[in-house]
Amino acid sequence: MSAVLGPDCFVSSLALLAYCQLGPEALDWDPLMVRDAMEDILGDGEMPQLMFDKLNCGLTLLGTTTYTDTIEGFLTCTSVMNGNPLDAEAAPYCSLSDCAWGIWEYINLNGDLTDDGKPSETFCPEIVEYIRGVARSNGVYTLPNWMSFAMPVAPMPDMADDPDVMGAFMQRQDAVVADMNAYVTGRMSELARELNRLKGSGKLGAV
Repeated sequence: MSAVLGPDCFVSSLALLAYCQLGPEALDWDPLMVRDAMEDILGDGEMPQLMFDKLNCGLTLLGTTTYTDTIEGFLTCTSVMNGNPLDAEAAPYCSLSDCAWGIWEYINLNGDLTDDGKPSETFCPEIVEYIRGVARSNGVYTLPNWMSFAMPVAPMPDMADDPDVMGAFMQRQDAVVADMNAYVTGRMSELARELNRLKGSGKLGAV
């Protein structure tokens, strides 16, 4: 595959490469036209399906509001951003860590992070409820700052009479957030290295 990108690349890398090489008008092209043009740019023959899924996902994130407006678009794109192949038969299940990375990649790709570290875009009620439901089913009541729009609204269990149990409960909440932060931080480092390789190739211009 390409010296700078392969099937395991990030959605952001493909989206930025397509945008820089083909221009914003490519957001309105037929996906097959974009794929053919990107195959020429990468120079490695036929694009693998997983890479094509990521390309389509990236163009969707840049050119539409599907990710924030529909639960189907959110789940599909989040799954693809986490490296899973597109399943046209059913909406995928996305874990809290999957959602954490998907939202983070989306807001960074679109420059959509406010000064207080939260997304400026409003996610539709179905997306908010999905994230809250996954959190509740895992006993999670605290989320990272950039996911705080979906913080579970149900009150935490009353453990005031048992400080030890309350302490253990709060430690677990902190650990869940720390795990999500670590997952996102690790992937951000990988993405930064990948983008640096792209920049070094001269394919991203001044981005």
